[in-house]
Amino acid sequence: MAASDQSVEETLAVASVLSSAIGARIGSYICDVFGRTQTLSTRNGLSVIGPLLMAVSPTLSISIIGQVMIGMSKGVATLSICTGLSVIDPLLMVVSPTLSISIIGQVMIGMSIGVAALTVPIYVSEVSPSEIKGRMIVLTEFSVMLTRGK
Repeated sequence: MAASDQSVEETLAVASVLSSAIGARIGSYICDVFGRTQTLSTRNGLSVIGPLLMAVSPTLSISIIGQVMIGMSKGVATLSICTGLSVIDPLLMVVSPTLSISIIGQVMIGMSIGVAALTVPIYVSEVSPSEIKGRMIVLTEFSVMLTRGK
């Protein structure tokens, strides 16, 4: 991405945050229809496809789609994926040939964050033993804070 204008940075930041809210809203519906496991699997796929779209897209619109996919998938389902993507996302934005590619990538990131923020704590509470359920949920939310910082 050649432009380093402040408005470009603001646009990318807003794309991720707004798509996180959208991901959280549609995440509950997706969980009800497809279940927690399928939703988390889809989230992981979005977190991989989003940065790839940002890196290879020649247009702004494809970049925005990539960011939306990443946004929908970010979260704590797998700490290593989230940590890796937190490092890869800025790098992909730097090498992105156009602003549109970067915006699509940010929107995908935001959507994945929203879906994971809703789905992962519920899934952890369902699979955790009752004696450590509270600690597991707290650690899950803490890992979100560490991996994404939002």
